[in-house]
This record gives sequence, structure tokens and C-alpha cells, in this order.
Amino acid sequence: LLELQRTKGLYAFTKDDYAAGIGSVYNKALYMATADELYPGWKQHDLLNNALDWEGIQRDWFGESAVTQTESTPRTKKEATATPSESETFGVIVIDDLLTPRTLSLIRQLLLRNTHWFQTKTPLEFGKYVGSYVDDGLHDPLFLELAKQLHQAMPRIMKGHDLMYMWAYKYDSEFESGINLHADQAAVNVNMWISMEEADLEEEGYGGGVGVFTAKP
Repeated sequence: LLELQRTKGLYAFTKDDYAAGIGSVYNKALYMATADELYPGWKQHDLLNNALDWEGIQRDWFGESAVTQTESTPRTKKEATATPSESETFGVIVIDDLLTPRTLSLIRQLLLRNTHWFQTKTPLEFGKYVGSYVDDGLHDPLFLELAKQLHQAMPRIMKGHDLMYMWAYKYDSEFESGINLHADQAAVNVNMWISMEEADLEEEGYGGGVGVFTAKP
């Protein structure tokens, strides 16, 4: 127990572990597939869902209009907008079906296959998950192109805000906790929840998916 408290919940490797060769595989990029390898023609296709009403989405962001939708229906170019007074929260929007099915599948393959998950979030301090970052392995051109297309699709929101950082987190399905309640420091923060539907299990006390709090920290 004292050892786990010292390492904040992480398993501390022993001499026997190192003798068995743990150092040759732990935190190593042993497998790094690229989008070009998985789908050579990906650059010829849009990454974002062009059926979305990008102008309407930006109006919602700025509180200029609002629309009521069902959870399963993304906002499309054909849907009407409501009056500004009906908008409840400015600066927070939820976009279903943001990516094309091809893009979503490709991103999932990259994140599930590649071994660039070098940060272990200590269980007793943060939760139980691993992280990957743009300056330490998470730099496939697909991700950078996705950021570019988001800027092009929402120029009013993204104007003056270059991509500053990018990360991804992955959870162990046997653990019951993910990222703790927190606030990211960003002018514009884009979060994408790309888990399979069958993996997004809503349980009592957890809720499933991402919980967004609109109160200022």
C-alpha cells in the first residue's frame, strides 16, 4: 500500500521486470501505422460531414440562433434556425456526426493500433487512462488536416486561433473512471468522443460519453 501511494497508484517495475525485458517494449513506438498506409486515398476526400449547416452552427456558437434537435439528428443545411432568445448557452455546441464514416473509421484505426500512448495518468491523482500528444507521437498528417478543415468550416469561430496543441486519451474498459472534472485552457476547445456505440455504456453514477459543464471554473 505504501508503495502504491508513493507511485500514486502506478505499478512500479522491479528488477525482475527489467531482467525480463520490460524496458525494450514499455513506452516504445513499436507499431506506428499511418493514414497513408491504411487508406492511401484519404487526402482525396473531405474529412468533415458536408451535410452539416456550418453557418448555422457558428450562429449557435455566438448565440445568434438556436435549434432544437433529437439526439440522433445532426443539424443539416435544410433545418431552420430559431430566434436568439431561445439559445440557452453561448460558446458551447454539440455536433453529432461531425466526421464522415470513412474519417471516423480511419481515426479509430490509428488510435487503436499505434503504440504512442506514452503517458500513464496516475490513478490516485487523475484517473485511470493513458495519453498521447502531438509532440510525442500523435502527429499523423490526418490529424493536422482535420484541424485545418475545422478552421475552414468554422472561420468565424476559429479566426485568430491557430492549432496550439492536440492530444488523445484512451481508457481501460475494466476501470470505472475516466478523466476527472477539469477545465482546459483554450480560446476554442474541440473535443471528439469517438468510442464505438457499444463501448459507451451508460451506468448509474457515470452517464457514459462526455459530460460538459457550462459553468465557469
